[in-house]
Amino acid sequence: MTPVFKNRMRLYAFTTALFSFLPNMGAAADAEPAKEAICGEKEQFYQCNNGKENILENQSYYLGESPQGEGGSKFFVAMTVEGSNTAVDAKNIKIAGTRDLLGSAMYEESPDSKGTFIAPKSYGVFAKDGGSVIISDSTIKNVAVGVLVDGGAIKVRRGVIEAAIGAFVKKEEAFTVLTDTKIKIVGDRGQDFPYAAIMVLNDAYAKVNDGLIDVENADGFHINTGGHLILDGATISLKNDVVRRSNGAIGWQNDVVEWQSDAAESQDGNEKQEYSIVDPSDFYSLFDFRGGEINFTNGSAVAKNAVGLLIREPVNDNKEGVELNDVDFENSSITIKGSESYGIYFSGEKGKNNYEMQRDEEGEEDEEEDEGEEDENGNGEGGGYEGDLPSQLWLIRLARSSLSVPDNVALYASDAEYSISLEQGAEISGDLLLDVQGGSFIPIFASGSSLKGGSRVGEGASAHLSLSNGSTWTVTQRKWKGPQVRYSASNVGDSFSSISVVNLSDSSVIFERLSSMGYQTLSIGNGVEKVYVADGDARLYFNAGGLPGNQTSDRLFIRGDVSGTTTIHVRSVPESSERYMRNEEDSPAISLIQVSGKAQEDSFRLGSGYVTLNGLPYPYRLRAYGPDSSLGPAEADRNLLGREGYKGFWDFRLENEYIKSSSGSHSEAKVRTVVPQVSTYLLLPNAVFHSGLMDVSNQNKQAEAMRAAPQEFLNKRTSFFTNAYGGRQRYASDLSKVEYGYGGDIHYDAAEAGISLKAVESGSVVGFFGAMGTYGKFSLQPEDVEGSKKSKFEKWSAAVYGSLQHNTGLYVNGLLSYGLFEGDVSTDARGKTASIKGKPLSASLTSGKAFAVESEGLVFDPQVQLIYQRIFFDKARDIDNFDIDMGQPEQWTMRVGGRLSKRLMTNSASHSVSLYGKLYVSNDLHNKQFVSFGDDFQLGALGSSLEAGAGVHAQLSSKFALYGDLSYQHKLTSAGFSGTSFSGGMRYRF
Repeated sequence: MTPVFKNRMRLYAFTTALFSFLPNMGAAADAEPAKEAICGEKEQFYQCNNGKENILENQSYYLGESPQGEGGSKFFVAMTVEGSNTAVDAKNIKIAGTRDLLGSAMYEESPDSKGTFIAPKSYGVFAKDGGSVIISDSTIKNVAVGVLVDGGAIKVRRGVIEAAIGAFVKKEEAFTVLTDTKIKIVGDRGQDFPYAAIMVLNDAYAKVNDGLIDVENADGFHINTGGHLILDGATISLKNDVVRRSNGAIGWQNDVVEWQSDAAESQDGNEKQEYSIVDPSDFYSLFDFRGGEINFTNGSAVAKNAVGLLIREPVNDNKEGVELNDVDFENSSITIKGSESYGIYFSGEKGKNNYEMQRDEEGEEDEEEDEGEEDENGNGEGGGYEGDLPSQLWLIRLARSSLSVPDNVALYASDAEYSISLEQGAEISGDLLLDVQGGSFIPIFASGSSLKGGSRVGEGASAHLSLSNGSTWTVTQRKWKGPQVRYSASNVGDSFSSISVVNLSDSSVIFERLSSMGYQTLSIGNGVEKVYVADGDARLYFNAGGLPGNQTSDRLFIRGDVSGTTTIHVRSVPESSERYMRNEEDSPAISLIQVSGKAQEDSFRLGSGYVTLNGLPYPYRLRAYGPDSSLGPAEADRNLLGREGYKGFWDFRLENEYIKSSSGSHSEAKVRTVVPQVSTYLLLPNAVFHSGLMDVSNQNKQAEAMRAAPQEFLNKRTSFFTNAYGGRQRYASDLSKVEYGYGGDIHYDAAEAGISLKAVESGSVVGFFGAMGTYGKFSLQPEDVEGSKKSKFEKWSAAVYGSLQHNTGLYVNGLLSYGLFEGDVSTDARGKTASIKGKPLSASLTSGKAFAVESEGLVFDPQVQLIYQRIFFDKARDIDNFDIDMGQPEQWTMRVGGRLSKRLMTNSASHSVSLYGKLYVSNDLHNKQFVSFGDDFQLGALGSSLEAGAGVHAQLSSKFALYGDLSYQHKLTSAGFSGTSFSGGMRYRF
């Protein structure tokens, strides 16, 4: 049964207690004056100390009950190799213990006045005092210690070790190498024993190549007092039912393993320390590190309910000078799961003592001052660290490696000092990235790497973060409520992060994209010295927008001085909050950054010039208010820094711009400006309508040509025609600036081709029919809009037309056209902002009657035309994060006028030339129409205009004709188009 100890139990693992037993293992109890040189089986085990090279193959050793009677050893070692130059090459060896040796009979007790010392009772392979073993293709099962090295060497190749401790290596000359070996450790939570895969200490070396290490309810590796652990290509799995041991804690003291039961009490009955922390030795760990070196390359580790790297200061620190303790993870991944697990955990005593002494010297007055400076957000983090150089330096390096703690804290320190370096794409992430308490000092250096998670820095602690070469820190909110997280103030929530110093060099700090958990606040510094330094392409990414009156953005508080310039990028919140921000004439300013120390007006600037929020097209620009700002000082009622902002502060905030009223009246309501591309969107429907009118006008010319020579179409089967046309016009809106009325230049060019079918005659009526296709391009440039650019569109359409003419000269023309267009809208600041697509529909009906004056050769042709147009716009998304919903605007246009033509006589009947002039007045049947860009915006009217022009038609042969005309259009109302247009083409009859 398991012994119950009321005092401390010290497990002299292979050192003081253990080695007093080992010389007599398998021999008589009384020591002999000199050892006999042997090599082979003695009793039932193998021992060799002959100083020669030896071979051992195909042997089996069974560790059961002691073969000796009274006075015999109670300890079992299957293979013992010792002495200089003694070497054994062993193959196909099987070593097996009993299950009882992994139970209550696993260790030996020795009474002591201060406690109980115990040592394991069964061992697989033991090399000491210069002895060496190479053991290949072998198994070691059901023993307390699989491989034991004390000043010797053991190499295991393609082996299997199932034990309480897989390998234990001690002394500077000792080393073990395990290649392609599987280590299986299954701990018993009811046993007072330090289960672990590998233990290495006292400058010894242990190396694992391409091995598989499977651990349950135990530790992975113990490294102490200068031990060296090298893992290359290892795959590690560590699973624990709970993160803490239920019956005790492991510690190291004077080269021994010390085990303290939870039931143990101190002899004097004193209570525990008042400084309440979790005893780090309570934790199961992947790496239990008390000094030395860890090198983990090309491998992977997954642990559940454990600490990834548990750092504790060596108890037997008797060396002079500064000790360097190095942990190197390269090209490896480590994942630590469990709500109470940690990635790296360092709880030190020396830092705590320094911190407590410093607090005693500061006195009660300083304590009250510190408490007063703690603001409403719970900030109380420390600034620069001051103290003596420690005797132990702990350096942790990750290169091309990842450390992930999805359920709890990635980096924890209490009264400790260690530095972390990330290189070459390394990653560290946690539900909480950093939790630094007590007198801790933690510098983190990242180059081309990434960090993810929030940060907590307690009073008296200090954490410095340096990011360079494209590194990122993504600040996140806690998603899990780990009970071990200690906040620096009781009212600090999961949305608050703090850190002491930040240095950004070509790197970024990113607030995680907004979730349902709300915005975050990051506090840097404690009000002293330079705490934020930016160099090169330094960037900050914020989220902003939402309900007025609540926190409407992520925030950065800098409690100290700022150096350098940082580019700000702001991302809009999800669109669900759009409705709350619409129609706010005086939208509130949004404070992104506040600085209590020194700063410049350009310390922070928007990288894009402006930003839009809440799915609306109103731009916000970053304004800096402060002691030396050209915009004036920051407003006191906007102070979020608490006492640190009372004497003045810098406020970098987002503000809308407003349209300046032409009247200059202050009584008019404020109207926010819109982003430049909105002017193009608002002009686009009228530009498409205008191009449609030009299409209809030219398409009607084909019906006019057929009417002019009906007999030719009655005698011929079909005719082919093609023509080109275009124009440049300027549009003026009937809306004012505060109504978002814009003018612009429109340029449209098109080419048309079609056929005219054979005419059909029925009594006194002749019918003409045909079809045509059109391809065109138009460009649109808003007028007097800063930052806008010319946007280009392409347009395709197909049309069918027909004409009915009575022999009295009365006629009716009809046309139906349908097509599509698409193009990109661009601005100076954004480049392409959106791709706009739509499908235009046009229909027209024209009626008139030609009157001929035979004596003069003149023909007067009055007309009235009704045109209907509709545009089916596709929905689109603007680069500034608002929807473009143009809907289906429609337009009715009435066109009244006529043309006067004269035919010039020629010598040939098949040749003729006609000249004509034309005059038309067009007017839109206006009704208000709106489009939506988050808010609704009214479209300007198409307006009324007067069109005048002249043209020529030349029949060069019975089959071939040319024609062309030139027109000028001028608006008659406040809204309308003015400009010139042309057309020209040819017709060929088959």
